[in-house]
Amino acid sequence: MSRDEHPSPRQLDLNLLRPLQALLEERHVSRAAVRCGMSQPAMSRILERLRDLLHDELIVRASGSYVRTPRGEQLLSDLDSILERIDSALENESFDPARFEGTFRIATTDYISIVVVPLLIADLEGLAPLATLAVTMWDDGRGFDELEAGRVNVAITSAEDPPATLRYQYLLTEHYACAIARDHPFDGDAMDLETYLSYGHAVVDVRHDVQPAADRPVVWLGSRRRVKYRTPFIGAAVFAVARSKLILTIPEQLAKAYSGLDSIRIVDAPAEIGTFQHALVWHRRLDASPSQVWLRERIIAAVKMLEWKKPPGPPRRRAT
Repeated sequence: MSRDEHPSPRQLDLNLLRPLQALLEERHVSRAAVRCGMSQPAMSRILERLRDLLHDELIVRASGSYVRTPRGEQLLSDLDSILERIDSALENESFDPARFEGTFRIATTDYISIVVVPLLIADLEGLAPLATLAVTMWDDGRGFDELEAGRVNVAITSAEDPPATLRYQYLLTEHYACAIARDHPFDGDAMDLETYLSYGHAVVDVRHDVQPAADRPVVWLGSRRRVKYRTPFIGAAVFAVARSKLILTIPEQLAKAYSGLDSIRIVDAPAEIGTFQHALVWHRRLDASPSQVWLRERIIAAVKMLEWKKPPGPPRRRAT
């Protein structure tokens, strides 16, 4: 059969979407068959049919296992969004988290993944034991696009000014703290700005050589930190600080997570550094989805479980 005579993807039976997702996620015919409750030969026939319909191998053998083709990778990303929307459309108004077998997809920062996500996981284990939680790193460059495309359900981010298609709800306002070595020359409990600026700094998630939320207030005051170490990894920065005179400026709740280490000490950051916010952001098409409303409620509940050294404070901007 010539390529012109091949079946069109428009002829794709919607009943093949779940097996296609299973094949692309499992990258294994037998495991995909078990997942879909069918025999291995039946799944093999479906794979051949999908390859014919989509004009692509989808998964190919490499080094003794199967890998997704580039088309397969893109299809998997799109399928997650498509099936999520179908599930949302067919969802009963009386959502039962105990029976929910889907995936909650969240994009967020290191800070939230260390401080809030463990509380959320414990919550889901008790209330939605069959659900899966998938967390990806928030990307300032394309994070809002991921929400609009439906590849993630909700973002927990400090980014502001989302597009009009997205909803924004204030979640928390955080204070900063400083992590320093246990034997650091500074021996006080609260650092003033002059002392703070006299030392070198380790910074995390640097954009254009700055850590925006912490650096912006300092720049407004006509000063600048001396950045001696840049890294995208919070853990790496903490252990670097433990062996140097560097200062690491991190959120108060994150500092608490590392406060048990014998090699570092946590002190208050200069008052001039101020605070920063995180918000929930989601697409308005998920406003009334029972499972998504429930997920957002559980995230808010997880934040309320945190013990704050200082009052978290009110939002600096009106939530929409």
